[in-house]
Amino acid sequence: MSSPRLRTDRLSSSVWRGLFWRGFPNPRTTDAALLQVVLAALLPFAVCLSASMSLFERQASAQTASSLAGSWHAEPMTVRWVVGAWGDACGPRPSGGGDGGGAVTIEEQGSELRITGPGKTYSTDQCWAMHPELGRQSHTGAGRSWKTVCRTAPNDARQEILTTTLTATDEVISFQESGQYQFVIQGQTCSASSGRWRIYRRQPLAPAAPAVPEPARPRPENPCATPGAPARLEVRPARKLMRAGETFQFRAAVTDARGCPARVPVTWELSPSDGPAQLADGSLSIAAGASDARLAVTASAASQAVRVDVEVVSDARYAALLASGDFDAEGASADAATATITSGSIGAQQTAGEGERPQRKWTFVGLVVLIAVTFGGVGTLLWRRAVRAARERRKARALRAGSGTIALGDQLGDRGGTGVGSRWNPGVTVPEATRVEPDWQAMAPVKAKTVCPVCGTLYEVKDLKACPKDGAQLLPVNA
Repeated sequence: MSSPRLRTDRLSSSVWRGLFWRGFPNPRTTDAALLQVVLAALLPFAVCLSASMSLFERQASAQTASSLAGSWHAEPMTVRWVVGAWGDACGPRPSGGGDGGGAVTIEEQGSELRITGPGKTYSTDQCWAMHPELGRQSHTGAGRSWKTVCRTAPNDARQEILTTTLTATDEVISFQESGQYQFVIQGQTCSASSGRWRIYRRQPLAPAAPAVPEPARPRPENPCATPGAPARLEVRPARKLMRAGETFQFRAAVTDARGCPARVPVTWELSPSDGPAQLADGSLSIAAGASDARLAVTASAASQAVRVDVEVVSDARYAALLASGDFDAEGASADAATATITSGSIGAQQTAGEGERPQRKWTFVGLVVLIAVTFGGVGTLLWRRAVRAARERRKARALRAGSGTIALGDQLGDRGGTGVGSRWNPGVTVPEATRVEPDWQAMAPVKAKTVCPVCGTLYEVKDLKACPKDGAQLLPVNA
């Protein structure tokens, strides 16, 4: 009969063989075997822990990676060509193919980038120097790295292979493209290779403008919250046409100097009070069958009163007065009866018929009269100046003709003596001339009929039409 310890050892050995592979050493043999058992038990846990940490790192990296979309600056593209065999039949040697760079915009479209710049739009799933004969052969994109291989068709005479790669960080994107070109023409082999490089750098974001708090808008004050003293009483309309059986409500308003309604009661009075009408709180009612009559409605407030003229007419006269244009369709005039209320005033100050049309008409008449008077005064002033100038020129011509008259003897050359010689007969002497000043007061003024507006000469002949000197048309002289 076996002991309990022996049965326990056998059970443990069978369990370990079932858990692990066949031929595993007995854990009772050595300490090294026991260590192997412990490591074998911890191995699945270590694998699971490593996988979990790797998955967590990838998720954390994906969450913390910032978006590449936004504004970037592309540096000028560097292009290098290495030309191998290139005969004359190959044509011009290849060169160029770059650009000067500038501001670009990058958009994220799924796992690819779309770069839009001056004159060109590029996507990371293509090659840079694409053309219709070139097709994409392969493309890979993982994380922030993209690689695209493009080449022409195998049966194309011109063989071209492009390999484009891009790698990106949060602030810099590196671009590189290499190309291989080979074709045969006229028995000559043409081969060349190219390389393109460029760096994209993220543009710094403009600093956000500090938020300026919107100033508190003052609450608009009601200017009529506290009305002032009554300054104006107005009743509309100033004239009213009514027919028998009609009722009309007159409108009265008392306002202060700012036009705000003043809380002042208005009283109404009808004259004559015993006529075919009744007045209550500004509402006038005409009795049915009433004959034509003239009534006066008076509104009073703050010791001032205004009067409204009411005319009761027949239907035929009502229609005729409406056709005159002085009343609206309801028989009311457009103007208002008003009164200005002043402190300490006694009695009523009425201003009836304050319509705009009569005031505008008299303003126009006043302007016309003022303009006519102004033109008349200017014309009179110019005519007086012309007459005065003509008189001055006439006096000047008289003075130039001679400053006086020369008194000689009775006959030239009749007397001898020691006089001066005569210019008509030098041998004959005449007495010395005696200067006599002209008597201007004795000269009678010329009664001119016409005047020349150019030279200012006056003419006594009324029938003369043109000036003999300059041919200008003569003007009549009214003075």
